[in-house]
Amino acid sequence: AKDANVEGSDLEKTVIDNGIQVQKKYVNKNGDTVIICPNQKSRDDLKQKLTSSGVTSNLLKEPKEKCPVIAVVGIPKELDKESKDTIYNTLLSQNPYIGECLKNNSSVFDILSVKSLKSNDNVNQAIIKVSDDIRLA
Repeated sequence: AKDANVEGSDLEKTVIDNGIQVQKKYVNKNGDTVIICPNQKSRDDLKQKLTSSGVTSNLLKEPKEKCPVIAVVGIPKELDKESKDTIYNTLLSQNPYIGECLKNNSSVFDILSVKSLKSNDNVNQAIIKVSDDIRLA
């Protein structure tokens, strides 16, 4: 929430009066008040309470969802590390669940980089950005 129409004390009063869980509250470099909630429900409750108390919705911003990054180690040197498509297709063929998840448009499986292991030049590792549904599989 930006401080333009909402004073810090009003935010605190809204949070306390409604029993909304908050992990952290601070003012960033731009002067905006940032409130970190531990879960989606707390965030939705706070947003609803602030909106109903007269805060315009364009002052409330939700953070972009971040995708975790995983390392897949043990990729044979024969799979050309310059060809991410080859590694991508190999991983999909070995893990059909990933392909099923990718049919859902919200799933992410992007190879960011491929490099040799420091301990063994004959083996590569791929750094892959994945969505939670793939990571938890």
